[in-house]
This record gives sequence, structure tokens and C-alpha cells, in this order.
Amino acid sequence: MPRPLCDSPYIFGIHEEGGERYMLAKGKPGWIVFTEELGADPNNHTGRDYRKWSDQGLGVIVRLNHGYEPNGTIPHSSRYADFAQRCANFVAASQGAHIWIIGNEPNLSGERPGVRRDFSTSPAKILDPGEVITPQLYVRCYRLCRDAIKKVAGHEHDQVCVAAVAPWNAETQYPGNETGDWVVYLEDVLRLLGPDECDGITLHTYTHGPDPRLIYSEARMGPPFQNRYYNFYAYRDFMNAIPASMRHLPVYITETDQNEPWADVNSGWVRNAYAEINWWNQQPGHQQIRLLALYRWPDRDQWVIEGKQGVIDDFLMALDNDYRWKETPALQPYAVSFLSHDTPTEMEPGEIYTVHFRLKNAGSRTWQHDGDHPVHVGYHWYDGDGNIVLLPPEHDIRSELPSDVASGETVNVEARVAAPQQEGTFRLEWDLVEEGVTWFRDRDSKPLSVTVKVEIPKEYFKETGQWVKGRFLDFLHEKGVDVIGLPVSPQFLDPDTGLQTQYFERVALELADGQVRMRPTGEEAYQARQKIAELKQHVDELSQEIDRLRHKLEQSQPVVQVPRPEIEDVIDELDRDPDGFVKRPLERIRYLVFNHTAKPATTSVEQLAAAHRQRGLPGFAGQFLITGDGRILQTEPLDEVVDGQQTWSMDGINIYVAGNFMDKPPTAAQIEAAA
Repeated sequence: MPRPLCDSPYIFGIHEEGGERYMLAKGKPGWIVFTEELGADPNNHTGRDYRKWSDQGLGVIVRLNHGYEPNGTIPHSSRYADFAQRCANFVAASQGAHIWIIGNEPNLSGERPGVRRDFSTSPAKILDPGEVITPQLYVRCYRLCRDAIKKVAGHEHDQVCVAAVAPWNAETQYPGNETGDWVVYLEDVLRLLGPDECDGITLHTYTHGPDPRLIYSEARMGPPFQNRYYNFYAYRDFMNAIPASMRHLPVYITETDQNEPWADVNSGWVRNAYAEINWWNQQPGHQQIRLLALYRWPDRDQWVIEGKQGVIDDFLMALDNDYRWKETPALQPYAVSFLSHDTPTEMEPGEIYTVHFRLKNAGSRTWQHDGDHPVHVGYHWYDGDGNIVLLPPEHDIRSELPSDVASGETVNVEARVAAPQQEGTFRLEWDLVEEGVTWFRDRDSKPLSVTVKVEIPKEYFKETGQWVKGRFLDFLHEKGVDVIGLPVSPQFLDPDTGLQTQYFERVALELADGQVRMRPTGEEAYQARQKIAELKQHVDELSQEIDRLRHKLEQSQPVVQVPRPEIEDVIDELDRDPDGFVKRPLERIRYLVFNHTAKPATTSVEQLAAAHRQRGLPGFAGQFLITGDGRILQTEPLDEVVDGQQTWSMDGINIYVAGNFMDKPPTAAQIEAAA
């Protein structure tokens, strides 16, 4: 029986039918990507039945094209409404499918309606650009199609996905994207749609050649795209550009290949590609990629896979893995992460304090700086029994944000808080409020709670008697204590009024047996301050000397040598091409890189080395192997590596641990050997 969306829980897939029998034989019913040319006749009601595949548990995803060059993947903008109706008609007449893609690579000149190109030149010369599909035009077409599809009975909850953008293609330039950056194009499409008007995202990614190592290549492009990956990692550029508010949406890579006709060899390219996407999905917090579709299975163009047994064997070996995607929870509209703050844990009654925050908008809604419903930082106080503490209106302070804060962005905020008027231990709860709408905590966002002790301190460091004459003297009078004024020195004239003020540089208050002791200022206090400063400097000098002596002592201690474990050298017993390795100075080594073999722990080191050779490597990829029973084998010299371009290889000692740790963890003997 098909799942409700006729999707698949696996990430395996092919572009168009023909190879599904291999997925079914392995018990891994993955995906098939279908492409359909619909035209824009709103009176055409034909469709297609996909139940032949979905009833077998295979995932079905259908790309709806208006046409192919020169007709355009979507029609001219004057016919968007007709195309939307044609899409809805096709969906209504089709069965066994609930995931649809609107168009294909709209940033590519060949996908524009009305384009004419001269293919006698390389690259093809554009004679007529047709209608350039800007992000604004694509979004207009997509919205019409999505709305029309969701009005079809039984398809209200279908996924309508945005078209994949062609990587490394800079043909579509427009204001705000003068270089034609393909990643910016996708980012602009998603930004214009937002999370409420998009159901899913499709991507394309490739390598420039059949070398399986290119799956992991970190090579970048030249200016102005020096920050863009040039091979398979292009998918990461796209994933990182998806707005935070849309990172719960499903992502499908509907095309991947070697950018040239498939090399009919079992090189490990396919296995590496699926392993990379599975790695991405396993990282905490990563948006899930639900499909990686090999382009393309049937013999319809030069990228045919059918009949190339080497590629098929590679695919079959990839299918031995249980690579699945998992649901990504949607963001709540109102959510805040308190990244840092400096809230005091001790306050004086009624005083106002400034607190510095670094906040992250962890929800899907943008925090507005102004307008009818701005977002402010606010707070509530609670007493020891959990009852809210009422404050006078002037102490119910709301602090503004410096600017709008989009989903996923961080902001520094300077907020103010007024302490309760009475003494005690309270709970201060920081929160955000969308004025006139809601406090965030009422929408399931977690506020920040801080325990604060509020009391009048026993010591004050205030320099003006005006303050002393105010709240502090009132406090003393409440205690039944009379305060006698002290003589004022001429240097303590008020600089603004020229009037003498009662002055205490330091007032030490001790309520013992009803007596109050106060120490006035004067020459004695000044001398004491000087002495304190001299003693503090002396303490600092002594601390530095202690640090110096401690360091010297540590240097004089004998170094404890960890006994070298028993290591069996098997280098000469393995299949290796000595000329294929890259020499490195040992000074380059910076990392220990631990890998699992992803094979049964009983697989021999000779079999593993042979498999690495089949992947095109000169020999075993690591310097050491820890066997299933905990033996340590040296498989390559420390000064020879398989790849001089990759950091993990050139700068790392690679240690393989036998076993597939997606299935079960390493044994105690392996952990001990690794340690």
C-alpha cells in the first residue's frame, strides 16, 4: 500500500522509470522522478496513472513542464493562469501521485519561453533571449499553479515544490543579483514565497567528472563565485541559503550525475553520493534531504544508466545501506533563543538596571521593530510562591529592538528592568511581546528565568549626599535611627550649583544593638585608598611570579610516556600503487581522523584495501585499521597519503575502525585500541 503522499522513506531514487526493480529487489523502494510536458491549454483534461509504481511502495514525484526549448519550462507570463489550470486538470486526472514540481531550472536560458539559440557555437549563442524568468516571474507562476492544484478535491494537502535551480549558471541577471548567482536566485524565490506559500524545494547537483573523490571535493570556483563549491558540494550552498523559517520543508535532489555520460564502472561514485547525503541528514538540526535521484535511467539521452552494469552494481551496493530521511519539525511562529545575557542576580529595591542580551529569532515570524505590532523585550516578576509581583506603571518597561529581526537571525539588545519595591528573593522572567498580539510564552516559547535577590545593601558607595539624604536616610529613619550631619570639606562643592553637599565617599551601615556607625571622608580615607592600590599592585606582581614559578616547575617535571600499543605492520601485504600516493612532511599532520569501514567487522583488511583500489584510490585510504577483535594494523606509512588536495587526507592520520556503526557501536576492545 502506498503512503498518504505516495512518497518513500528512503533517499534512493532514479530519474524516470526502468531501474526500480533493483530498489524493490533490495527491499528499499525508493523514488522515481517523472517529467510531464503539459502545455497550457486550460481545456486539456488528460492525466497519467502512477499507481503501477506507488502501489509497490515506491515514491512518486512528478515534474510539470509547460514544454521544452523553445517553448519554455513555464509559459510566457501572459499565459500563467492557463498553465495553472492545465496543471490542476492534470492533477485531477492523475492517480498515485501527490508531490509535484513546477518547472525546471528557470535560471537557465534554454528553459525560457521564446528563447532561440545558435548551437553551431560553443557555448550556444543566444539569438533571442525570450522572456527572462526572474524570481518574481517564477514566483507568480508557482503561486497560481500551487493554488490551482490545492483546489482539486483530494489534493488539498499535496506538496507543490519549487523548481530546481541550475548550479554554476549565471545567465539570469537582474537588479540585486547582477552576477547571476544561482544560489541567490533560489534564495530570492524562497524569500518571496515564505514558509506559508511553499510546500517543498528541489535541487540539482553534480560532479565535474566520474572521479568518486569529487563527491567530497571542497574545490571552489573563481571570482566572483569564489565562495561557491564546484562539485557535488554545490548542494550545500543551496541548503545553507534556505531561510531559517523554511528549514522544516522537504528537500528533494531530483538530478545528480557526473556532468558527462556515465562511466560504466563500479567506482564507488554512487555509493559516495548516497553516503554524503545520508551524512548530511544525520547531522543534528540539519534540514532533511528526502531524495537523491540518479539522472537518468532510460535510454533517452547521453546520460543513460540502463545497460551500464558498472553503475548498476555501484547502485546495488549503495542499496545495501539503510539510508532514510526523518521528519524535520516545523518552526513555531513565536520562539526566541536567549544566547547570552548579563542579568544581575542581586538588585536594590526599585532600582532600574540595564541588561545586555544576544537573542536569536528561533520562530518563523519576523520580529518587527516598529509598526502597529512591534516586538519588545519585557519581563515579569514572581515571588517565592509563584505569584506575579505588580509594579507601578512606570516600572513596566518595554525595550525596543534595534531593527527588524528575520527568522534565524540574531540581534544584540540593550534592555532595562526595574526591580520590585520590596525586599526578597524573586524570579525574574524575561520574555518578548508582540504588542497588541501576544507574549511569546503564551505561544509555547520558553522565557528566560533568573533568580534575583532584592535587598538594601549593608554598604553603599555613593558620592553625593543628596542620594544619602534621599532614600537611604528614609530607610534609617524607618529604623528609628537619627543621623547627625558631618562637616563638609571645601573640595566637595557641587560642581553645578557651587553649594556644599553632605558627602560620604563610603557609608558603612551596621545595625547592631540599634547603633549606626558611619565613616566620613577625609585625608585618612584618601591615604587608605592609596595604600589599597599599592597592595593590589603588589598582589598582582606576586601572582605573576607564582605563575612563572609554576610554569618552570611544570617544565622540570618528567614527561610521562604512554606505552606504545602493539601494532602489526601489514603495508607490504596489501594491494597498493606506490606511485599513486602523495608524499607529505610529518609536520603537516594536525588531526586524528576516525572512520568506520561501513562494512561487517569480519571484512578482512585485504578486502577493504581492494575495495579502496576499486574506488580509484592508490591503496587503503588510512594509515591504520582497528580490526573487529581490537588489533591495530598499520596499513600505510605516515608520510604517504591518498589525496593531496583534501584536508582530511593531507593533514590527518586516518584511523579506520572495522564495522558499520550505523548498525551497532564499536566493541570495548576496539574502543580501547582507539584510545
